[in-house]
Amino acid sequence: MEKVSELLGTRYPIIMGALGALASPELVAAVSEAGGFGLIATISLDAEGLRETIHMIRDMTDKPFGANLMALNPNSPQMVEVLAKEGIEVVTTSAGSPKILSSLLQQMGIKVLHVVPSPSLAMKAKDAGVNGVVAEGGESGGMQSANALSTFCLIPQVVDKVAILVVAAGGIFDARGYAAAFMLGAKGVQLGTRLILTEEAAASREYKLALLEAGPEDTCVLPMQVGPLRALSNAFVQGLEGLGEDEKRQTVTEAWARFNQTVLQDNAMNSLVMTGSCAGAINEILPAGEVIRMIGEEGENLLKSNS
Repeated sequence: MEKVSELLGTRYPIIMGALGALASPELVAAVSEAGGFGLIATISLDAEGLRETIHMIRDMTDKPFGANLMALNPNSPQMVEVLAKEGIEVVTTSAGSPKILSSLLQQMGIKVLHVVPSPSLAMKAKDAGVNGVVAEGGESGGMQSANALSTFCLIPQVVDKVAILVVAAGGIFDARGYAAAFMLGAKGVQLGTRLILTEEAAASREYKLALLEAGPEDTCVLPMQVGPLRALSNAFVQGLEGLGEDEKRQTVTEAWARFNQTVLQDNAMNSLVMTGSCAGAINEILPAGEVIRMIGEEGENLLKSNS
């Protein structure tokens, strides 16, 4: 089986998660330059914006990077043509059936990793012809599966179900998580929350400080119209208390729709702050390249010492 690093063309089998407006071109470039796989989040872009972002990143690195396409985004098919013309070779797809985009992408010569929350959906992705799956456990931030499995339970079950590449995601923030993912059978990892707490991430200073100050039990899962969502327990969440379920779901959905704007503003305690449950374990903001190299090198050393 091909290695994840071979598929991506990277030194380390580490993928940057799709972080919405947090995924600045500088962050994507820094991840790739350090040997990981930077990822453009296309949810707030149009085709021309995607093209401009690709060019900005290429001004900062000549290393490979990709993009995330959400199946529910009506602009995604237009993005595929841009990605193909710009020579992007690997993308991740999420938030919908892999059938919607995988065949179109592969017709354009682009390899596909589809994000899945369960073994059954991993099988559907395999049947749709994807090159691999990103198996994302319930520890991840943002949108969740209604019946989310923990990453520790999810990864071995997906590995046992599908004979394609499996990348682990959800709650991975250091070398120990990297090594554990490989011991469970994954061939790579995806980082989300850890990369928000980097110098290059576009989050406001207050947003980053809110995550740094979070304790191990300071995230919660909120209801939303398109499914559950993991976020920081803050004043915004406290303000949901006493609301009926429909009103709570509507309020969270509206906050989620504004996320790409509010995440850049210094009002984190009164806004929706999406984060994974590992936020309480991260205690410093580092350059993204240092994070990638540290997790990649130390993770490999852990695997060697336990082999």
